Amino acid sequence: MMISSIIITFGYYSYFLLNNQFNKYHTNSININEYYLLSTTLQRDFDRANLIKDTIDNKHLILKSDSTVIYYLIVDSTIMRGLNGNIDTFRIRGDIADIQYVNDSLNLIKEITFNTTLNKQLFPFSITKKYSSKELMQGEQLQHE
Repeated sequence: MMISSIIITFGYYSYFLLNNQFNKYHTNSININEYYLLSTTLQRDFDRANLIKDTIDNKHLILKSDSTVIYYLIVDSTIMRGLNGNIDTFRIRGDIADIQYVNDSLNLIKEITFNTTLNKQLFPFSITKKYSSKELMQGEQLQHE
């Protein structure tokens, strides 16, 4: 009787440890997936946009193309993306670390650096935009209007 209780206890403890490890692995993979989804979506939106601007508080990004406007809202625990009435939520803790503009007179974003936290570690990533001369001229016209 004593041996069977030891074997059952050992089996239960082994199951408990394996279950905890699997849950940690699953949670980490979900967080990493969100991070890659955010970085690829942001880069795709930056590539498609004609003009990229921010607001004074650095919590909103506005990406304009010929037919659409995409809004990003960066808050403490999430980054939200709005497009045509649809809202996507990326459950990543992040903020804007640095913004570089094309030049001082033209307020278009050339590069933006985010600091994101994954599994209690800081992961910075940068998104860049290379403007064509046509896009720069459009941005200059909008600046003077």
